[in-house]
Amino acid sequence: MLLTLHALSRMKQRGVTKEAIISTILYGFEKNSKDGRHIYNLTKSLVKKLFKKERIDILKYEGMRVVIDENDQIITAYKCINNRKDWYYVD
Repeated sequence: MLLTLHALSRMKQRGVTKEAIISTILYGFEKNSKDGRHIYNLTKSLVKKLFKKERIDILKYEGMRVVIDENDQIITAYKCINNRKDWYYVD
């Protein structure tokens, strides 16, 4: 999977690591938007469940979101502090 220049820029600005992106894609809940994008989200409940049942420690990535376009390129990544359901926010 490729990172766009926009994604690299946003990662640097927001302090998002490649490990955070990989964990979000591997374990996050996927939602498809109407425009063909895939949005991966690590919700609080999902992170806690993974830790409790499988001892996967990704607690520090709680609230992470990764947006991938229809060409499988990562276009942005961010951490949603209050983890609202603003699924279609893309900067």
